[in-house]
Amino acid sequence: MIRRPPRSTLSSSSAASDVYKRQLDEQKKIITGLNNLEERMEQQSRNAHKIAEFLFSDDTVSTVNHLGLKSHPDFEYASKTLGGFGSVFSIALTATDKAILDFQEKLNLFSVSEIVGGPSSTIWHPASALYGSVPDEIKRLLGAENNYFQLSIGLENIEDIQGDLQQALSS
Repeated sequence: MIRRPPRSTLSSSSAASDVYKRQLDEQKKIITGLNNLEERMEQQSRNAHKIAEFLFSDDTVSTVNHLGLKSHPDFEYASKTLGGFGSVFSIALTATDKAILDFQEKLNLFSVSEIVGGPSSTIWHPASALYGSVPDEIKRLLGAENNYFQLSIGLENIEDIQGDLQQALSS
C-alpha cells in the first residue's frame, strides 16, 4: 500500500507544486498539438504545393522536385496512394554559385536547418552544410550540387512565404 505524506508536507512544498503545474501545462500542450496535428499537416501540404507551383513557374528555378506537381515522375502513383504530397521538396536554381549562396542568405522567413516537417519554414543547402570540402564532381554524384536546396514549408501565411522566396530570387 502506498502511503500519502502528511498534508503539511504537501502544502509546504511550493517548488514541487510549481513543477507539477508546469508538467500539467506541458501535457496540455502535447495533447493540443496531437489533437490538431492532422489539420496542421494538411495545411503545410497545401502551402508546399502552392509554393512548388509558384517556384516551378519561376525562370530562376531550373528544377522543382515535389510529388504534387504533375511533372513529377511519381505524381500518378502518389496521387492514388498518399493522402497528400507533404511539405518537403527540393529545388535547383539556375544562378551562379555566388547568387545561389546569396539566395539562402536573403531569405527572412526561412530558418536554415536540416530538420524538416516542423511548423516553421526551413531551408537547407546540403552542398555547403555537409559537403563543403568535397569536390563538385563528387557532390554531383551524391546529388548535392551547389544549386540544390531542400525546402520544408511551414504554417506561415502563404503570401508571406511566397513573397520571401520571390524577393530572394529576384534580388
